[in-house]
Amino acid sequence: MKLFSRILLTLSFLVLVHAAFSQAKRKVEDLSDEEIATFFERAQSSGMTEAQLEKAAKAQGYTSADIAKMRSRLTQLGETKTKEKTTTAKSKTSSKRKVSGKLSTKKKTAKNGEEEDSEDIAMEEEEEIDSTKLPKKIIYGANLFNNKKLNFEPDLRIATPVNYTLGPDDELNIDIFGEVMDNYNVTVSPEGTVKILNLSPIYVNGLSVDAASARIVSRLRQLYQGLNKPGSGSSAIITLGNVRSIKVTLVGEVENPGSYTITSLATVFNALYLAGGPNENGSYRSIRVIRNNKVIRTLDLYDFLLKADQKDNIQLKDQDIIRVGDFDSHVELAGEVRRPMVFEAIKGETLKDILRYAGGFTDKAYTYSLNVRRNTSRELKLLNITQ
Repeated sequence: MKLFSRILLTLSFLVLVHAAFSQAKRKVEDLSDEEIATFFERAQSSGMTEAQLEKAAKAQGYTSADIAKMRSRLTQLGETKTKEKTTTAKSKTSSKRKVSGKLSTKKKTAKNGEEEDSEDIAMEEEEEIDSTKLPKKIIYGANLFNNKKLNFEPDLRIATPVNYTLGPDDELNIDIFGEVMDNYNVTVSPEGTVKILNLSPIYVNGLSVDAASARIVSRLRQLYQGLNKPGSGSSAIITLGNVRSIKVTLVGEVENPGSYTITSLATVFNALYLAGGPNENGSYRSIRVIRNNKVIRTLDLYDFLLKADQKDNIQLKDQDIIRVGDFDSHVELAGEVRRPMVFEAIKGETLKDILRYAGGFTDKAYTYSLNVRRNTSRELKLLNITQ
């Protein structure tokens, strides 16, 4: 039975050989790649060797030239398929490497020391890259200066601040009404004075608006007797018109250090916002305002963020310097806290303070035991704190 099947398979293959080479006698180049591939696959499935196939073809009356042409076409077709497979494999490898961001994924074999592609290493590298694509850790307070919806520009339409001090280029509006009607618009000169017709210059530099008003009214009584006195019938009101510009400098760990020209009503927050706030190395707890080579105020932004306390957000003066120092230490809280972020800690603060900055635990928190990882100069310490 096996011998019969073998004979039947050989006869079938001879029919294929005859069909193929009957076309090859005319011109082998006329055969398509698909026809050549079909003949090659069927020849392989017949189980006959190349010598047996050649002998069978010659038995059918085909010449060695015909057989050589067919062999050449089969060789070219095989090389083309091999190149296509190699190109596809390289494309896949290149795609993996592009995703992982690595130049190669190789490892040494234990036998001959040659390098070969390793799928396992590629997978490990992709996992490693995924870990680097984790969101950047947010420092508590950074959103205060990164939020485009926040605007710290001072409102110039508000009433004149009580502590505002006059300086060059400030404008004053003097309105006189009652039995006498008059109006003056004067500007503080570089020398710090204002000039009113028929009066000598009045020095107002460095005075508050109230103090400057009292001085100006006192001099105006030379022109308007009894001005602002009961029963005189005439009064005067002095208000601040256009305010001057000042120049302040921001140095240290700020996003955009440099000199900024701002309105004289601006505060420390206004200047910090223009400079982009502290950078990733900057401190939110130690921002110093330097005036005439002396530190006049130290600002802690956490007071504002947590309590809306602006006691240190003072009004700036011309040539003030704002210096943002380096942070002392960072503490990261992760897990079941309301604000899982990186917090800046200053000397003397405890875990309780940091938890307060984070808004406390969530309802799902297991608060009996806390895991702490502490980096030291020699090792990574793992602590377990129970409450």
